[in-house]
Amino acid sequence: MKVVYDISHLGFSYYFPPAKGVSRVVENLAYGLKDSTECEVVFCSNGSSARLNNVLDYLQANPQLATVPFPYKNPTFKRSLYSAQRQLFKQIDGAPKTKGSILRTVRKALGGIDRATDLFHQPIDPKILTDAHIYHSPYEAIPLQVREAPHIKPFLTVHDLIPILHPHYCQSSQKAPLEKILESLTPESWVFCVSQATKTDLCNYSNTIDPSRVIVTHLAASDRFFPCTDPQTQSQIRSKYGIPNAPYILSLSTLDARKTSTTPSGASST
Repeated sequence: MKVVYDISHLGFSYYFPPAKGVSRVVENLAYGLKDSTECEVVFCSNGSSARLNNVLDYLQANPQLATVPFPYKNPTFKRSLYSAQRQLFKQIDGAPKTKGSILRTVRKALGGIDRATDLFHQPIDPKILTDAHIYHSPYEAIPLQVREAPHIKPFLTVHDLIPILHPHYCQSSQKAPLEKILESLTPESWVFCVSQATKTDLCNYSNTIDPSRVIVTHLAASDRFFPCTDPQTQSQIRSKYGIPNAPYILSLSTLDARKTSTTPSGASST
C-alpha cells in the first residue's frame, strides 16, 4: 500500500520555532510511517514553492527522514531565488538606511519573480499520485490534485475546531486557514480526529462529511515519556525544580487562555 504523506507543516515549523504540538504529531507520524512494514510511504509538500524549499531545508537538517522518497520537480532556480531572498532579509536588518532601501527594492523584485514563477508550480509531482492508494494530510487542506484523483483515498487529520467555534480564544488570522482546510473535505474523504469532542464538533459543523468516515485516534505519548519509579531520581527532580513533597499539577501546554483558564461548556480541547 502506497501512502503519500504531506510534510508541509514541518517546513513551516523548521523556520518558525518553537514547534507546537501539531508539529510534533506530524513529525512523529512521519517516523512511524517510515518504519512501518505495512506501507510504502512517500513524502510530499502541498502549496507554494516557498513551502517546498522550507521542507527541503528541514529534510537536509533531518537525515533520518531524508531517507524517505520525496519526489519533486527540480527547483534549482527557485532554490537559488529563495536563498537570495533569505540573504537579503538578513542584510536589511543591519544595513545603513540608504543601502537598506536598495536591498528592499531588490527583495521586492525577487518576490515578484517568485510569485510569477509560482503560476507554473505544481504543489505535488503528479507522478507520485499515479499509483498511490492513500493521501494523508496531518494538518493542511487536501489539494485539488488529490480530490480529482478518484483512485486515491484522501485522509485528513483534524485537531480541533476552536478557531471557528470559539474564536475569542484564538488570533483572528487562525480562522480562515481552518475554514479552508475543512472546505477541502468531500463526501469521499476520511477524517482522523484526535478526540471524541473534536469529532462531535466536526460532525455538527460540517454537512459534507459522513460521520462513519470520521475516526477518533487519540494521540499517544512519545517514547521519551515513561513512568519513573526510582525514589532517588524522583527526589533529585523535586529538589531541582523546587517541587514540594505533596500532590501537585504539572501542565505541559502552551500558555493559551483556553488551556490556562476554565474552558466554557462545549469547547473542545486536545
